[in-house]
Amino acid sequence: MFAMFSPNGSTTQVNLFNQICTDNENFDLNIDDEALAGSIPCPPTDKGTYQPLTLLSTWDGQDANGSWQLAIVDGGPGDVGQLETWSIEVCYVGAACELTVTNTNATGTAALLETISCANSGSTITINLPAQSVIDLGSMNIIIDKNLTINSVNPVFIDYSGAGSALNLNENISLTLNNVEIRQVP
Repeated sequence: MFAMFSPNGSTTQVNLFNQICTDNENFDLNIDDEALAGSIPCPPTDKGTYQPLTLLSTWDGQDANGSWQLAIVDGGPGDVGQLETWSIEVCYVGAACELTVTNTNATGTAALLETISCANSGSTITINLPAQSVIDLGSMNIIIDKNLTINSVNPVFIDYSGAGSALNLNENISLTLNNVEIRQVP
């Protein structure tokens, strides 16, 4: 039996495969939920990719950081051997980044700060608020560390009451504002 345990401290066991061959000792294969369904050959030395007995997606949404454990149980009498190598590849799909501002608060869901933080360099952020809306930063300034374009569907204002600039750009960073006016307010 080949099984794995994730680093999240849970006792959730994912069984990779069991009793493929009764008398062969060599294995060279890959396990992937997205592999075509089918039996693992005997001996499994073709470097093929096969589905596990228990889907690896059992761990979807869990933190992948930490020590993963591989458990191997050889129930055959008199067998000896060693595992030479094994590896795990974790594919992470991040949460969707919403690039539309619909909240006039500086922070929170669909707010300017969250949207800027989420965006990748080169992204275009759209502000979709009624004309003349005000996004009030208060005294909080925002550090821009990636190239961005911020377009507003309607003319909007970003009000800032702090010292210095409302939007601070790191070196070699560009920011394009369209239909957006930044105002220093008391």
